[in-house]
Amino acid sequence: MARAIGCKMERHVTIGITGHVDHGKTTLVRALTGIDTDRMKEEKIRGLSIEFGIAPMTLPSGVTISLVDVPGHTDFMKNTIRGLSAVDSAILVVSANDGVMPQTREHFEILRFLGIETGFIVLSKADLVDRETLELATLEVYDFVSGSFLEKSPVIPFYGINMRGRDEIIAAIETLVSTTRRRKDSHRPFRLFIDQIRNFQGLGAVVSGTILSGRLHRGDQLEILPSGQMARARSLETHHSEIEAAIAGARVGINLQGISLKDISRGMVLAEPGSIRAVRYLNVEFFLSGRGRQSVKTGQRVKTYLGTTLIGAFLVIIGGDEICPGDTGFAQLRLMDRIGAVAGDPFVVTPMDSTSVIGGGKVLETTPIKYRRAWAPRVLPLLKALQSREIRQIVRAVITAYPEKLITAKELNHSTGIEWEQFEKVLKNEASEGFLLRIDDQKYISAHIFRNIKSEILLLVERILQENTVMNRVSMASVKTLLPREIETCAMDLLLKDLIREGKLMAVNGGITIPSLFQERVSARGHVMEQVLSTVEGSGIIPVSVATVWRSHQDQEKEEVKKVLEQLLSQGKIVKLSNDRYLSCNGLEEIKNRVSKWVKSHGNIKVNECNEALGISRNVGILILEYLDSVGFTLRHGNERFLK
Repeated sequence: MARAIGCKMERHVTIGITGHVDHGKTTLVRALTGIDTDRMKEEKIRGLSIEFGIAPMTLPSGVTISLVDVPGHTDFMKNTIRGLSAVDSAILVVSANDGVMPQTREHFEILRFLGIETGFIVLSKADLVDRETLELATLEVYDFVSGSFLEKSPVIPFYGINMRGRDEIIAAIETLVSTTRRRKDSHRPFRLFIDQIRNFQGLGAVVSGTILSGRLHRGDQLEILPSGQMARARSLETHHSEIEAAIAGARVGINLQGISLKDISRGMVLAEPGSIRAVRYLNVEFFLSGRGRQSVKTGQRVKTYLGTTLIGAFLVIIGGDEICPGDTGFAQLRLMDRIGAVAGDPFVVTPMDSTSVIGGGKVLETTPIKYRRAWAPRVLPLLKALQSREIRQIVRAVITAYPEKLITAKELNHSTGIEWEQFEKVLKNEASEGFLLRIDDQKYISAHIFRNIKSEILLLVERILQENTVMNRVSMASVKTLLPREIETCAMDLLLKDLIREGKLMAVNGGITIPSLFQERVSARGHVMEQVLSTVEGSGIIPVSVATVWRSHQDQEKEEVKKVLEQLLSQGKIVKLSNDRYLSCNGLEEIKNRVSKWVKSHGNIKVNECNEALGISRNVGILILEYLDSVGFTLRHGNERFLK
């Protein structure tokens, strides 16, 4: 998706038309574009907008923009928020005869929660009031937007009967388009929230939305989030015109190939494969509206509107128990399901049982980690660093918040939305200054924590060996399991290699040990080995079990005796028969001599002849003859054995 687009790309701007129900938003859009955005039969019957409508508008300068006419009635608030979720700027429509009304205030707050910074006001239905009332309405509007992003914006009267004011509105839109700060970045990976889905005979699913970032070409592969299914952009269109490619900010329809209609829904995300991860936990900056009187508290359930997604969430206040009306705080939104959100996304919330907007804010971090109250002292500095967007500060705050965590530039990019190249540069600098330690080509860990963990591993191994005197080594798996930290395998490998290189640990038979302790126990075991070997040899041609040997050495742990026998076996000083029986090498040679003499005089040897030939019982004889077969000394035919 990173290839260049062959045609000239325009700058795309989407403007939301917002305000109270019946204040003339749809009439204004029709006057500007000639398009009636109320297309549904029910909308015609009721005389109000239910769904948001999209109308393209070509300005005198030649720039084509998209106008989004959103419903004004509180019953359709979810469609209002969805419609405004991707706009760059807004026109607030206020009826001159009604003035500022409840949804005027609510829509205005939604714009602020969504981070809209530019726009102007249209005073509609100016033909229905006299001059004095129009002036009073203008003053009321100026007072209403005082101190906000619309404070210095024009208030333009619009007369629906004769279209007076239309030219001034178009001129204001031209100014708006030229001055609006770019909210959508074409250099980041492609992402789009689906806001409309249609099914066409012979084509299949066609989804629509506004490109939030990146570029899209016909034929590109797309990932659908949160499901992770893949599809291909068979064809693209914008405002009913087929195109080869589209850029951030463009309103686009995409004919998806390779996906069933039942597998996609409004609120899902289309993205460049692998560029983002669907998550359930969002650490956010949360602003509670001052219009209400109640605080929001930890444990409160809310409906969250993010992009075109509407999802239930469990609200957890970070660094406190509540956020009071008019205040801003930090919180974690624990969503009912995963969504394709990224850091920087704005959101709006309402109560679970109401459509009244109570707050909103911005995603600071997407995370797989469920916040715990005890973590506040380390998580709060991270969230403040994320607010500042200062890279070095963020890196240090992440290390402090999650000390054992290995960090990578790509992971930081996924969670914060900041370009990974910026993080990679800072990570390298922090490593060169000794604050971080590089684990491999991509992963870093706190150098201070790395040193601490090395000390903890050393103490752990020493403690295990001191508590288990029969052991002379500890498995690496045991160290990782018993260490009171969750350490990734690559970091654990480096930690152990460092300790071995420094001579503080030693690798032995697939495990690790303390060198001095190992030598001490090897020396002590040497004496035990001599005694155990003497016991086995003393049994002559009679095989002995671990229990039999242990009864002669009860000053040792039974497990230690077993390990000594295995060590003698590995050194070739004894042999092991089936059923965990051991025989000295001298005893085995004596048995071979006796078997050889018997076979030479009798032609073969049978199991029932073992007592007479070897002086041992039939059951023990079976074990011995089977061993001789296995090492190729004898060859069995039926019940008879011959020398091979």
